[in-house]
Amino acid sequence: MTDLRKKWAEHKALTELWIGIILLAVTVQIILLIFFDRPGYRSTGLWMGAITAVVMAWHMERTIVRSFGCDEKGAIAVMRTGAMIRFFIMTALMALTAYFGFADPLCFFAGLLCLKLSAYAEPFTAKITARVCAGIDGAEGTAEDVKDAKEQDAFGYTPEERAALDEQVSRMSEKYRAEIAKMREDFKGFK
Repeated sequence: MTDLRKKWAEHKALTELWIGIILLAVTVQIILLIFFDRPGYRSTGLWMGAITAVVMAWHMERTIVRSFGCDEKGAIAVMRTGAMIRFFIMTALMALTAYFGFADPLCFFAGLLCLKLSAYAEPFTAKITARVCAGIDGAEGTAEDVKDAKEQDAFGYTPEERAALDEQVSRMSEKYRAEIAKMREDFKGFK
């Protein structure tokens, strides 16, 4: 079970996104079956979109991890390239569903929206998965696990990690403020 917990801890945000995408897609599927005609046509589009959303979430995580090893400009380039790849694939799949008519493009889009909605629902999903994970071992977890969970903020950072992130952001802000002030000085003579 510790291997499962390690894997879960390594990819916690991604797994919770996937769970949220699947739960939302199942909810939309039930609505489609109850209120709309042509359930096969609409369901194909919905699940194509949901599977695309799952793959996009995985690709986002891989892109973010890849960008950590780069300098600032390299990280921006990696993130921009990843976003363009995801956008191109998403657009191509939606165009294929619209052109060939084998799936509903609006339901495909609804499946893609499950990614965004599951990101918003992450705090709710995190509470559910924490309870489920605590039940995997048949116990609520050790006292240290409970203490660590209480010390974390909504994004899973401990106070020390949050302070380090805040310090990094303030350094970056100071750097950009200095660059903006320098640009203002440089352009004063052009009036």
